[in-house]
Amino acid sequence: MGQATKNNFETLLKCSQTETAVDITFRDREPIIDVTFSKELDAALSYGAGHEKVTDILSRIKLSNGSTIRFSDIWTINAMPRGTLTEEKLAAVDLSKGDDPIDDSGLTLRKIVRDTYHCSNSEIEDKYLRRVLAS
Repeated sequence: MGQATKNNFETLLKCSQTETAVDITFRDREPIIDVTFSKELDAALSYGAGHEKVTDILSRIKLSNGSTIRFSDIWTINAMPRGTLTEEKLAAVDLSKGDDPIDDSGLTLRKIVRDTYHCSNSEIEDKYLRRVLAS
């Protein structure tokens, strides 16, 4: 298991245990925003489910919005504070912080959000950047 996959699995498990709201991004499709994971995986692992059962659960992860996804399709899982991202709080976010380089390469949070959330225009980019900065 690669490090990114391991990190996603650990985040999935922790967020399913705590019912933490998340934004889920995918390499080849639009993100799913402000959902929680089913506790099914946590329950299965707590009761000693075998590899086959865990693999089955990861192939059809249930989300609070009624949809299901495959673990292998997930690019990033971004934990979000449930109920605290009000319109007022989001409007007050200083978007300029997203333009600061996060490392020596010059990569910015804005660029990461643009790429991972598949933003088609600057309005959508600002919307998701606000969410990430506010979280």
